Amino acid sequence: MISTGDEHTRPHSSVVVYQSDGEDLYIQTGARTLKARNIT
Repeated sequence: MISTGDEHTRPHSSVVVYQSDGEDLYIQTGARTLKARNIT
């Protein structure tokens, strides 16, 4: 896990990155979820 720069406000926030079907990357923070395309 990668701690975010918001440690002074959310010490429990973390960024989780994992691949789904080898095409999609999901980046989840303590408050939001982003979906990005993995370009290879």
